[in-house]
Amino acid sequence: MDDQPTTPSSDHEAWLLISQAPGIGSRTFLKLLSHFGTVDAILSASATQLREAGIAQRGVDYLSTGDRKSIQPSLDWINHPDHHLLTLADPLYPVLLAEIHDPPPILFVHGNPELLSQPQLAIVGSRNPTPSGISNAREFA
Repeated sequence: MDDQPTTPSSDHEAWLLISQAPGIGSRTFLKLLSHFGTVDAILSASATQLREAGIAQRGVDYLSTGDRKSIQPSLDWINHPDHHLLTLADPLYPVLLAEIHDPPPILFVHGNPELLSQPQLAIVGSRNPTPSGISNAREFA
C-alpha cells in the first residue's frame, strides 16, 4: 500500500478493529497491547487466549470475525485529504499524551498532525458557565 498518511494501511485496520470491539476501551486495549505485544498478535490470538486476557465473549466474537464492514466509515474518513489516524506506535503520536496513565490508543486528526507536538491551549468548559467564565473563554479563544 501507499505510504501516504491519508491511505489506510492494514495496520490501521487492525488498530480500528480492536478499538471498535465491544467492551474494549482504552484501558483494555492498552492491557491487550501489553499482554500480546502488537495489534497483529491480538488479532491472531485464539478465543481462549483472548478470554484469558480478560476479554468478554462479545469482544472475543467480534475480534474473531474481523468485521471490516464495521470499520469502513473510519477507513473512508482516513481517505480524505488532511485526515490522519495516529496510533500509539506512530512517531507523530504526541509524546506527552502517550505519557498519561491511559492514553487513547488511536487519534483521529484533521489537519497537520505535527502540530500536536506544539504547545497547545485547551478550553474545557462547564455546561453552566458564569458570565465571567464565558468572557474568559472567549478571550482565550
